[in-house]
Amino acid sequence: MRLRVRRKCRPNTSNHSNGIVDLQADINRYLAEINANPNPNPFTSTSDPDAIIEKVRRGKQVLVRVDQLARQRAGFSNAGFPNIA
Repeated sequence: MRLRVRRKCRPNTSNHSNGIVDLQADINRYLAEINANPNPNPFTSTSDPDAIIEKVRRGKQVLVRVDQLARQRAGFSNAGFPNIA
């Protein structure tokens, strides 16, 4: 049996009462600073493209394997339909 615990909502006493408005203002301020730079440096990657592709390939293999295990544990075949015994 699970017991339900009710918590009273506390009033927001922090300085973040206008969280979304503050976040939007911070984003706009950041973009203004970035765009004010007359000579921005372009992004240049120093990573090996073949290494990046290999990492993506390994990550996909892991995700496919995790999906297969989850389907097996849930009783689903690879086609997405429940296994009928």
